[in-house]
Amino acid sequence: MLRILERNDWINEILKVRSLKMNEESEVVSSLCNIFNYNPIYFIYEKKGSCVISFIALTRNKTIYAPIHFLYSSLWVKEGLSDTQYCQYLDEFISALLTTYTRIEIKLPLGISDVRPFLWHNFLVRNYYTYIKNLENLDYHQVTQKNIRKARGFDYVCKQETLDNVSLKLNLQLFSDLKTYSKINIEKIKELLLAMNIDKYLTSFNCYKNGQLVASNLLFLDKKNKVAYTVLLNKTSRSNKDDVHSLLHDFFFTKLKEDGFAYVDLLGGDMSGIASFKSRFNTILSPHFSVNYNKKIVFFRRTLDNMKYLIKRVFAKLN
Repeated sequence: MLRILERNDWINEILKVRSLKMNEESEVVSSLCNIFNYNPIYFIYEKKGSCVISFIALTRNKTIYAPIHFLYSSLWVKEGLSDTQYCQYLDEFISALLTTYTRIEIKLPLGISDVRPFLWHNFLVRNYYTYIKNLENLDYHQVTQKNIRKARGFDYVCKQETLDNVSLKLNLQLFSDLKTYSKINIEKIKELLLAMNIDKYLTSFNCYKNGQLVASNLLFLDKKNKVAYTVLLNKTSRSNKDDVHSLLHDFFFTKLKEDGFAYVDLLGGDMSGIASFKSRFNTILSPHFSVNYNKKIVFFRRTLDNMKYLIKRVFAKLN
């Protein structure tokens, strides 16, 4: 049975089975909804009185939106379900959503890798990859070790700091350079990062030379679950290749390990150059998925398939 609850009631049900994820915390949900004009709907799907699926849908009208690209959707499916249970429960959950919403975007978190129920409901599924760094062992490829040794010879100073205007500007410059977002969207991302910084879900790892910022890496911190997520990274010069970022990664891996974090999700492994850089930290390549449903497109495809079927039948009879 699918239920919609008020925020506090939803939290009470979730805490019976697990702890909250960072993207489910009140401050994070409120920031996303206020900045991007979403309305949060709190779902739980129960079997025999126990929550087996939970979801915070970020909605506007009849659409469920995926959050910004460096956050997963807050969909959770209970671990340890049998194959039959998983497919049945998720199939029923999706069916219930489709009675209300005509468009659905979900960025599935790591761990939800069986996307068959979404395919059965005509969702478009896109496959992406990320790298996971287990902080238990800070060993790296010899190329990365060489880069770190080289960078240490240039008197760089690495620090963990709260976000300031200098590191924020440097990281956001990446969007302008790549021309991937409009100025309005970049401004919204800026608002979100500042809000996350105020609520202490974001930290900045910076590298300096002669007192000047030369590289910065922003990370989200899920302190309860001991997981960190890379958000943005940028450097002031392209001439130093991978040396500064290698040094900075080693610095924040070490610092996060000291603070009790278990692993870092580097959030991205699809671009060849970036993938090779991240893989050399002896990381684990992990697939994740984006699923999208559009009722109009599904209707169009079904209509087109029916027309093709009828045309084939006509030609078959003529022959």
